[in-house]
Amino acid sequence: MEQGIGSPADLVNAINSHLGTVLVKEFGYIYKFVMTGEASLEASGIFYLDLKNGDGQAGFGYPLIEEPDVTLTLSSGLFQELLARRVSPFNAYMGGQLVVSGDLRAAMKLGGLVETVASSHK
Repeated sequence: MEQGIGSPADLVNAINSHLGTVLVKEFGYIYKFVMTGEASLEASGIFYLDLKNGDGQAGFGYPLIEEPDVTLTLSSGLFQELLARRVSPFNAYMGGQLVVSGDLRAAMKLGGLVETVASSHK
C-alpha cells in the first residue's frame, strides 16, 4: 500500500507518473510553487509543473523552458492541509494563505489534477 503524498517531493514524483501529451493539451500552463516554512528541502523551496511543453515535466527549482504562467506561494503546513482536503484552495486563497500571482484561471484549473493525483497515491 502506498504511503500517500506528504511532501512536495512526493507530489512531484506522483505528478511525473501522470504526465503526458493529454495533460499538456488539457492544461497548457506552467506552474511555479513557492513553499515556505520548514527549512528542509523536502518541505520548502521552489518546484514547478510544466503542462505546456512536450509531454510535461515536474521538478525542483525554476521551470526549465520558459517563465511560469502562474506562481502559487503557500506554507508547507497549508500544503498538507490542502492535500488532506481539510482546507479548500478557494478558502485558502480568499483568506490570504495561498497567494496566486499570474493567471488565476490556471491556478483554479490545477485543483482537479492535484486532487486526482493525491487520491491515486493513498
